[in-house]
This record gives sequence, structure tokens and C-alpha cells, in this order.
Amino acid sequence: MAWHGFEREGSSYIARHWRGELTLPLSYWANNTLLSIAMMALLLSAPWRQFVEKSPRLYSAAIVGVWILLFVVTLWQAVGTWRSANTYVGAGKRRFWANTAKITLIIGLIATGKEIVFSGIPQIIEYAKLAAGRDPLGTYQVRIMRNATELEVAGSIVFGLTDDVSRALDAHPAVRIIHLNSLGGRVSEARNLRNLISAKKLTTFTGIGCYSACTLAYAAGAKRLIATDAALGFHQYAFPGAKPGDLDAVYEVDKADWLARGFTRQFIERAFMTPHTDLWKPSHDELFAAHVVTGYPDSNEVAMSGMGTLDAANAEGVDLLLQVPLFEALKTHERKTYDQLMSVIRAELPRGRSRAELRGMVLPIVQEVVMRKLPYASDQALMSFVEVIMKQMAALRSKDPALCYDYLFPAAGAAPFDATKYLSAELMRKELATMADLVRSASEEKHKPPSSAEIDQSVARVYAALSERHGDAAMRKLANPTG
Repeated sequence: MAWHGFEREGSSYIARHWRGELTLPLSYWANNTLLSIAMMALLLSAPWRQFVEKSPRLYSAAIVGVWILLFVVTLWQAVGTWRSANTYVGAGKRRFWANTAKITLIIGLIATGKEIVFSGIPQIIEYAKLAAGRDPLGTYQVRIMRNATELEVAGSIVFGLTDDVSRALDAHPAVRIIHLNSLGGRVSEARNLRNLISAKKLTTFTGIGCYSACTLAYAAGAKRLIATDAALGFHQYAFPGAKPGDLDAVYEVDKADWLARGFTRQFIERAFMTPHTDLWKPSHDELFAAHVVTGYPDSNEVAMSGMGTLDAANAEGVDLLLQVPLFEALKTHERKTYDQLMSVIRAELPRGRSRAELRGMVLPIVQEVVMRKLPYASDQALMSFVEVIMKQMAALRSKDPALCYDYLFPAAGAAPFDATKYLSAELMRKELATMADLVRSASEEKHKPPSSAEIDQSVARVYAALSERHGDAAMRKLANPTG
């Protein structure tokens, strides 16, 4: 018994509270209430913003530690105060104060337990992964393109990205355009990337899409360009364990940034009102009207990006380039041509070719197949193809009749004709679709081509009709365009 008494007398303050040996007022007011207030004040005053920017992994480890400490301290407070209340009653004092303290403890434990279960545990799991360097959102790629004048960010915006982009920009000071092709990521890292883009006065561009946190970085562009078939996506932020209202202050910071960059308030409010479970992808008209996007790039102005990693088993990038129908038709019926296209694409994409440049390299290969297949295609496939060609000629002629000649008869050694400047995306998609129909029709239906005599008769009728309409001089020029 004496040994136990000696242990108690030499015990620490923490141990004495745990065993309930302190007075009830001291346990309840000092160790429970005042300590909780002090811990909350310390957490609120800590410079977490600077901490997460300077060392996100250390920040994540600290958050895990804070949650564990909160759990331990809460348990220590509750057990010690509860035992102190029992001791208080055992000493013959009024049960009212002891019971009041216990009831208050129970209410507090329920609230704290709910916080730990619904916020603490999810955040501990998420931050533990971040502290270990394994971000569950994935990773990213940083790629220098087009003679070191452009840079692509593809993948998730996670911690470390801004440092890697900064190093790449320092090594390649001629970079003026940054491609952002991302589903989003960490808001704090997107803000860091935003600040870097703004400081470097870079133009931002997305070739396939920039969503969620990615839009924070995109907004920082001196010019903000978008591909005609790309999209921007907006919604509220989310983090495991975060409750409604927790991020309101964060939203206000980013709203102010967008207002300063000229975005309309109505657009901003809608973007930040879209729930995280949804994604608002405004039309290009809406993006231009709200001053979010400043323009489309010329098809030869930026390199193609967002194509993914191309290998023999991954045709995602080819699908984007050629559109699915034509790609599938060539792969099924013209495997040699398909392999040739893959070889060109693998060689040229890493060099940062523009859409116009790559189209100029690929289209002649496809056209050679189409011309070879024409005599064997069905009448319907032929008529559809001719109809598209006529619409293309009409579109070019409406801008400048000379463009029709340049398109049909490109000069030897000249740069590829950039049809994307003059033809709508829809018309170019139809061109690829009719080419796919021609290839499939000629390969599957095995139509018999007309005889030479039949061809001569048809050509003579067409020539006579055109000559009557446009004159013999025009027809001679058509028959010998280089003469």
C-alpha cells in the first residue's frame, strides 16, 4: 500500500488526471474545457497555408499527427474527468455536479466521435497516403514540345508538379505556351501552378480538356486558348471528411482571382455553385461571353497534345486524330496503311507537331487508299463522298476561289494546305466519316468497277456539261492545272 502511495505522489500531472486523482473543477475546467479552447486557438492560428505550399508531405504528416493527438487528448480528458467525478461522489460530495460533468462529457464525446469518424478517419487515410508520397489522385507528365517553345502538363495536378514545371521552364526559357490537359487535382498545387504561369506570362491552352482544379491554373494565362473540340469543367472542391461550408473561405479567394482576371461574376457564381458530384461544362459561346477563353489557336499555332502514350496496344491518340470510324476502317481493312500511320504518328507527336502539320502528313496516306478504293465503293458511299467534297469547295470558294485550286492542286514542296483555317470541324469530321465508308464499302461489298468504255462515256458527259456551264477555257485549265 505504501508503494502505491509513493507512486501516486511521484506521478506526473498527466497520469494523476488519467487516474482521476485531481479535483473535479481542475479536471473539468482546466484539463477539459480550457485545454480544448487552447488547442483550437493553436490550430486556427497555425500558418497552415504556408506550410502546405512549402512542404506538402510534411504538412500531410502533421495533419495526421494532429488528428491522432486530438483522439488521444480527447480520450485522456474524458477518462480522467469521468474518474474525477466518481471520486468526487465517493468523497460524499453532491452528485449534481458530478452528474452534470458526466452528461457534458457524454455530449462532447458524441460530437467529437462524430467528427473523428466522419472527418478524422477519412482525412487520416488521405493525408497518410500524401505523406508517404502516394497521392491517390495519380501522377502527371511534363513534356517539352515544338522546339522547346511549348510545354504540356498531362495527368493529375498533385504536389510536386509546380516545381517540375518551374525547372522545365528554367531549362527552356523560350517556352511561351503551356498545355493543360488534366481532370484536376489538388487545389493548393493548382494555385501554385497558377502563380507560376502568371509570373511567366504564359499562354494557356487545352487540347482535350481542363477540369476542376486545373481551371485555376488555366485562368492564369496571358491568353487562354482552347481547341475546338475541347472543354473546361467546373464544380466545387472536395476533400475526404470536408463538410458543407468548410471550403467557403477557399472559394472566396479563387472567386476574387477570377474577377480580377476579367471573368463575369455570373459565370463565377455558377461555377462555384455546381456540386462536386456534378461537372458543369459550359459551351464555348458561354466561355467566350464570360471572358474565360480568349480565342481558338490557329491550327498551326500550337502543338497537338493530350494524345496519351502511343504504343502498339494503345490507339487512344489515333482515335482523337483520325476519329473512330476511319481509324477502325483502316485498321480492319488496310492494316498496312494503318501500321504506316501509326509509325508516322509515333515519330511526329513527340516532336510537338501542330494539328495542321500532322494532318498534312497523315491525310495524303489516307487519300491514297481512298483513291485506290473509289472504283470498288458503293454508289451511296461515292455520292456521300462527292457531296462532302462539293461542300468543301463551296466553303473555300466563299472565302477565296483561289483556295479551291490550292486545296486540290498543292504546289510541290509547299507547306501542307491548312484546311482547318477555312473548313468547319463538322465538315472535316464528315470528310473522315465518308472516307471510312468508302474504305469499308470497297472492302466488304466487292463492287465491280466500270469498264474503260463506261468511264469514258461518263467523263465525256460530265465534261460536256461543265464546258457548257463554265466554258472551254476553264475546262482546259481543269484538265491541265499546271500547264
